[in-house]
Amino acid sequence: MKISDITPENVTNAVQGTTNLVASKLHIRDIYLEEQFRYRAFLCLECVKNGRCVVCGCSSPGIFYAPNKHDSKNRWPRLLSNETEWSKFKAEDSTFKGFLELLSSKGIEYLSDDYFRNILSISDSEYRNVVERPTTVQSVPEGGDSILKQAA
Repeated sequence: MKISDITPENVTNAVQGTTNLVASKLHIRDIYLEEQFRYRAFLCLECVKNGRCVVCGCSSPGIFYAPNKHDSKNRWPRLLSNETEWSKFKAEDSTFKGFLELLSSKGIEYLSDDYFRNILSISDSEYRNVVERPTTVQSVPEGGDSILKQAA
């Protein structure tokens, strides 16, 4: 991390991420938010394995809990602010469905306390089979529903 990386936005992300991570460890997070934070971690599995982001150097898993943080590979969906939006996203997103299938096949419960340790067992090829599925995302205004479709 460079001194120029210390900005008000990055400090806010660090504080919010740490607060959310502590709330997670104390089991006082809304489930729909916890699911999103853990999905972000899966989408950046290389950073989980490394212990920090391989691009920006932010610590993992804290980086996944920062609500306004964006990943360098643009894989993270925006953080959805309510359970209804999140439920719709889960039902429509093919990558999320692949994520659940992979975890199920490996016996990993994504809301368990051991999640971050357990996802380390996912191989690079298993990961690529899920994350590199082609999808298209139609952008919508903030607060609107996301529309995701499997690419033809």
